[in-house]
Amino acid sequence: MLLFFISFLQAQEYTISDLEANFLANNYELIAQKFNIQRADAEMVQERVWPNPTFSISEVNIWKNNTAEVLPHLFGNYGKHQQIAFELEQMIETAGKRKKRVALRKLEKESEILDYEDLIRELKKDLRQTFNTLGQQERESQQLQGIYEGFQRLYQQYSNQATSNNVSKADVYRIQAELIALQKEVIALDAEKRESLQKLIVLTQIPDLTISKLVLPTVTVGLSLRVSTQTNLTDVGENTTLKKQSNELAKANQEFAIEKSNRVPDLTFQMNYDRGGNIMQDFIGLGVSFDIPVFNRNKSKIKAVSYQIEHETKKLQSIQFDVEQSALRLHQQLIQYEEALARWDEYKFEDYKTIVDSYRRNLQDGKVSLVTYVDFMRSFRESQQVYLELVSDYMNSYEELQYILGKDFQ
Repeated sequence: MLLFFISFLQAQEYTISDLEANFLANNYELIAQKFNIQRADAEMVQERVWPNPTFSISEVNIWKNNTAEVLPHLFGNYGKHQQIAFELEQMIETAGKRKKRVALRKLEKESEILDYEDLIRELKKDLRQTFNTLGQQERESQQLQGIYEGFQRLYQQYSNQATSNNVSKADVYRIQAELIALQKEVIALDAEKRESLQKLIVLTQIPDLTISKLVLPTVTVGLSLRVSTQTNLTDVGENTTLKKQSNELAKANQEFAIEKSNRVPDLTFQMNYDRGGNIMQDFIGLGVSFDIPVFNRNKSKIKAVSYQIEHETKKLQSIQFDVEQSALRLHQQLIQYEEALARWDEYKFEDYKTIVDSYRRNLQDGKVSLVTYVDFMRSFRESQQVYLELVSDYMNSYEELQYILGKDFQ
């Protein structure tokens, strides 16, 4: 049973769906962002609470003079000259201020939720694009490694023949120079692969993730058609940046409502008890106080918030236009990539080892010169690199379009 479990762990592979599942469950940035939502929720609950009443004790005399009146005892023989007053105050907000602030807190919580959704989509896009890039780097690495090993064998053969003076040492130096250049490319590409893999490890929090455990993506064509058949490119309502800006506009409108309600003065109700401080020995009275809005009617703040509403409205329109244009541009870019990929003969790239081996045999048979062989391998290597980069750019543009539209197309 233990051997089976160990073999299962060794054989475990990760698709992009598996990586996304680990990312959603374990990514530290997402976990941290959730606390902001909980904080906003707590602030919204706090805003529902009424202000505390105020209780005060005053007019307590600690001695008496000759003009003191005789009062009934408070308890026992104490208190015939004791004066004291109690007051209880409660502030009541008018014009629905508390309700409006609660509504603003709800919008602030919505901002945190939208930030969380945007972070998910942004990091998920990074995850998918890194996965696609790593797939391109791995395919390029395999092809480059095959060419590099071929030049190693060729270098060994020419070195052996050069000792017998069957070939020129200049040819050996030419192969050696090409081999060094290829080795440099191998090292650089390995560094890029490690960087991409590290990014996947950080995003997914899978510490033992290796390239051999990844089910790397295959080339998928027709992505532009998949997008156009499932959505209208001008339907950008799910874009998180646009949703966040719409919420900012709603917050500005709510702040405007709050500032308008602040023109209406709040009421403070009082209830007090006075012993020996009035014409009555024991007096219970009621009262109310409020500001008289003569000099300050909150006009400046209302005007400032109205300008903020205009600013947020224009910003929303600008973002919507920019998102719509970005979606159209990316979709057109997908079509151009598909047209370019359609002009490539993919069979040549799948069967590149056969082509390389054929040229190597022609070189050995003297049908092609070493210069021709090296030039062919360079051009072949460059064409392979261009093709794989084109595929990676194509798939990454698709992920960018999904992010812009706020949708995952199936």
